[in-house]
Parts: sequence; C-alpha cells; structure tokens
Amino acid sequence: GIDALPGMSREWPRQPRVRQQLPEDMFPLSHAANAEIVECNEAGHYVTFHTDEFGFNNPPGLVASGHVDVAAVGASFTLGHCVQDGEGLVARLRHTYPRLANFGMAGSGTLSMLATFREYVEPLKPPVVLWIMHPWTADTRDEMSDPILRSYLEPGFSQHLFERRAEVDQVMRAIAIPVQYEAGAAQRRVVVAAGRD
Repeated sequence: GIDALPGMSREWPRQPRVRQQLPEDMFPLSHAANAEIVECNEAGHYVTFHTDEFGFNNPPGLVASGHVDVAAVGASFTLGHCVQDGEGLVARLRHTYPRLANFGMAGSGTLSMLATFREYVEPLKPPVVLWIMHPWTADTRDEMSDPILRSYLEPGFSQHLFERRAEVDQVMRAIAIPVQYEAGAAQRRVVVAAGRD
C-alpha cells in the first residue's frame, strides 16, 4: 500500500539500455515525485525518504512555494544517501535553516549538478547556494559523453524540467523498477562470475 520506488542514480540515464527508455529530449535529474524512495540497506534495515513535488528529498511544499533561503546541489553526500532520516548533512543544516532545499542525488557529477542548478535552483533565486563537491564528482569525462548534459555548457540551455515535472514524474515511475531489476541482475552476474574465478 506504500507508493515505493527504488533509489535512482543520475548515472543511470547515461546507460544505453536506460537511455532507450527515456524521451529523446530528456535527461531526468530527480526521482519520481511524492514517492517513498528506498535507498539502501547497509545496516540491516532499509533507509527511505519521501520525495517532494519535484522528486527531491525535501519537505512537501518547500520548493513548490518558491521561497527557498538556501539550496544545496550535489551528489550522495548532499542527498543523505544511506543515512538515517534527519542524520544527513542537509537534514542537520535544516535545524538552523528550515527553508533549505535539497537538490542532491546519488551519482551526480559536475555537469549533472550544473544541470540541476540551472533547472531547479535558478528559477527559485535563493540568496545562498551550497554546491557540495567530492573529488570523485569533479571528473566530467563520463558526463561529457551525453549530448544533453554537455549542452549545459552553453549559457541559457535548459530542458525546462521545472515546468515538465509531471512528465519527469511519469518517466521516472515507468523506468525505476525495471531499471532496478536490470541493475540487480547485472550485479548478480558479477557475483556469480567472481565465484567461478
């Protein structure tokens, strides 16, 4: 009875089999909206969070209100990946800055962070933006291979995802579970092959 979906990574749309399932003009940068996202189980219980109207780890209505004091852009550290609800970096900062919007998502690199900033943060015009980087996210070589992500190097390029949120939600709901099954099957094949060696 819970609207639950697996956690996605911003790396996944670059995979050919996932790319085939996406609209030609879309590189999604968020999860499905208003869904329970099942992130991981590294400590014996599943870590989940509920997405906002745009598919991010925020309280409902914060981003939709258009009034954000601080925006955080980044990868898994920003999202709070595999960390209990309320224990991640952004969740702790919200104690001091309750109107802090989290636009982090696992698997983000520099270009997908720039894309997220352009699509979701710029329209809100927050006075403070935290762009949270990790050395691994600074390498843009993989992301440069995607023509949509590469287009964000052009000033003013946008997919207009803020306005296309219903379409993004529909796409993410359609691919989340099949993509997770495919990723799980690929991981099992690696484990089986390693056991033979």
